Amino acid sequence: MKTLHLVSLSLLFSTWFATAAAAPKAPKAPKVDPNLQAGQAALRAKDYPAAVAALEKAVAAKGKQADEALYLKALAQYHGKLYDDCIGTLGQLAEHHPKSVWLHKGRFLKANAFVQKRDYKSAEAIYETEAARLLSAARKQDVASVIIHFADALAKKPGKDDLKAPPPNYGKAYNLYNKALAMEIGRDLRDAVMFKKARAIQQANNPAQAIKDFRAYLVEFDPDWMGPVGSAARASGLKKENPAAAGKHSLAARFHLAEAQLKANQLAAGRVNLEDLLKLITAQKADDAQAKLVADSRWSIINTYRLPNSAAHELELGIKAARDFLKQHTDDPRSVYAAWWIAQVYHRAGRSDDAIAAYNDFIAKKNHKLPAGDALTAII
Repeated sequence: MKTLHLVSLSLLFSTWFATAAAAPKAPKAPKVDPNLQAGQAALRAKDYPAAVAALEKAVAAKGKQADEALYLKALAQYHGKLYDDCIGTLGQLAEHHPKSVWLHKGRFLKANAFVQKRDYKSAEAIYETEAARLLSAARKQDVASVIIHFADALAKKPGKDDLKAPPPNYGKAYNLYNKALAMEIGRDLRDAVMFKKARAIQQANNPAQAIKDFRAYLVEFDPDWMGPVGSAARASGLKKENPAAAGKHSLAARFHLAEAQLKANQLAAGRVNLEDLLKLITAQKADDAQAKLVADSRWSIINTYRLPNSAAHELELGIKAARDFLKQHTDDPRSVYAAWWIAQVYHRAGRSDDAIAAYNDFIAKKNHKLPAGDALTAII
């Protein structure tokens, strides 16, 4: 049987070579429209008006590459910030060339033009349609990236001078991040999306769901995470065996988890997570990039004691937290509040001598500095 199979293969290849030798020469490639070439050159040179002018001539010629000329014309209009013209040109591409190989690229370009116009509803409809079409594993990563790009746009806070920008839509962004996670995406991209997803729902003012999502991120991407405060897994003190490397956002996720817990009035659990985070940063000998995270964590610990309205049993611990912050972050604008709150806590507790001493320290600016500029009048 094996001999017969080999003979059959030999005959097959012999026939193929004989056919190939006898086959006529391939026809020459069709001549490229010079206007199309001029348009491509202008695009590369970023001369978008010239590109549009040349490509319009190529479209008018109605040659075999008219569909490509239409797509490139739309691309030139997009880069030239003529978003309505770009959308109109892509409409012509879809109408006159429904089977063009450029059609799907044109749909994504059209969606991007809608994003630039801040017409997110129209862009979302295109992304949804294309996402349903592109379900192959090889293309899911690319599709997910497009969806994530759109979600990022929805979750972005406009600049203070961008008065025409719509407010962020964190709920829609959250749903899109979930759709991206449902696809087969790589670990690095999953790391980023899971963190963005948790941040989006946190900023949508849903701390309960944010707590769940940050915990899910830490389970997957923090090798030092041992479970929620009070859980049996955490009480055991056992770390994961052969964990994967830490994600890029593991420290930030711990901080935002605690932040969400404070919002949900889970003060004790949030405090434990913040204290653990500070120990972890110290153990890892984190560089200056973590300086803000350290300051924010110490400040949040103060808030877990509800200064300046601390309960009697938390008074000393709250004051210690405030003094620790002042010792390490004298130049921080929030140091003014910490110093003032210490005096207020003593005053409200009827500890006059301690209150007078703390007020004198505040007046003398012994352990804080007044911030400069806008920070002076900022409300915390």
